[in-house]
Amino acid sequence: MSLKAFFAWGGFDVVIGNPPYETSRSEGIDNIIKNYLRDNYKTSEDKFDYYTFFMEKSSMLSKNETGIVSLITPSTYLMKPLSKKIRQFLLFKHNILRIDEFKGMVFKAVVPTSIIIFNKTDEVNIDNKIKVRYNIFTRDDFDNEEFNLKYIVQDRFNKEPDFYFNIYADDNYYNILEKINKLYNVVKLGELSEIYNGIQTGNDKEYISMDKKNNKWFPVIVGSDINRYTKTWGGKYVYYVPEKLHSNTRENIFKTKEKIIIRQTSNKIIGTYDDESFFTLASTFIIKQFNEEIDYKALLGILNSKLFYYLYVNLNNEQGRVLPQIKKKHIFNLPIIIGYSDVHKQLSSLVNSILDLNKKLASEKNPNAVTMISRHINAVDKQIDSLVYKLYNLSDEEIKIIEG
Repeated sequence: MSLKAFFAWGGFDVVIGNPPYETSRSEGIDNIIKNYLRDNYKTSEDKFDYYTFFMEKSSMLSKNETGIVSLITPSTYLMKPLSKKIRQFLLFKHNILRIDEFKGMVFKAVVPTSIIIFNKTDEVNIDNKIKVRYNIFTRDDFDNEEFNLKYIVQDRFNKEPDFYFNIYADDNYYNILEKINKLYNVVKLGELSEIYNGIQTGNDKEYISMDKKNNKWFPVIVGSDINRYTKTWGGKYVYYVPEKLHSNTRENIFKTKEKIIIRQTSNKIIGTYDDESFFTLASTFIIKQFNEEIDYKALLGILNSKLFYYLYVNLNNEQGRVLPQIKKKHIFNLPIIIGYSDVHKQLSSLVNSILDLNKKLASEKNPNAVTMISRHINAVDKQIDSLVYKLYNLSDEEIKIIEG
């Protein structure tokens, strides 16, 4: 059949595929091909994944209104900032019927995987409900049609930043977030602060040591040194000669009066306060305000709170992953109430107390004293949560939802 006859016929009833998992950074792919794809596909980004072109092409080959496309692809396009165009393409021109998202290696793939089923249409049904299953780890999970099953109205994704396909959150989350975003003095964390990864050395064997070899070696914090409201230097030094290191080497990122350090490998925000100008490695994030619009300790209390655990896991659910990772794109969008209100001041005071208590706990040897200090820490932690709920004007019913 000629192409002309094919398109007159209307396309395929069903298109099924498993596209290659290559990117624009992959080696061995000719620049002529890359430029052709950039010029001829609407979903092309500055940095692209080849499978997104297969999604677009599959749509082109399917019948309008009745044709079905089913693809196994990486799941990265669901929430990746540089996959905005493919999300828009799917949302604006298709009814999305189903998304299955895998955390385990059900398909023995080397990347997180998903299945998407959609059909092309001239008029998207704004009430269309997508059948979604998420955090699928095993074949048994996959075979169980009720496993982590939910239905999401497709139009909800149109309201997400950059049209993210947030398949984890429920209506309660969106209602709470909408209420928070209407409050006075709310800004995104990424608009309030610079958010940096720590130093990427490019060669840890050469530039990280347990010995201070000369005056160019400095104490450095890694992710495992960070816990809630505490840091314990593990004895490592970094050879701080910026021109030798790979990236994130600006001295003023680290040598600052105050900053917040967050552990990267975690399924929730775990942060602490630093006023000792520590260097940190890439297994951490640094939060440093552009202009101090909120006390650093009050900000830390907000980030470590139960409310922000709830907000974060509804943005980036890494349940069950062996090495879950905090994502910069998600902490960037967290809503912070800035200012120096009485509640902010109380938060700062309580965080100061919990920082001091954790220092005492780290050095205490007496088991009875350890128990007493731990209880005191837990009590202060609950007070911080209560103040954060008050700051964000949450009702008793909303607090029950957050605390599960």
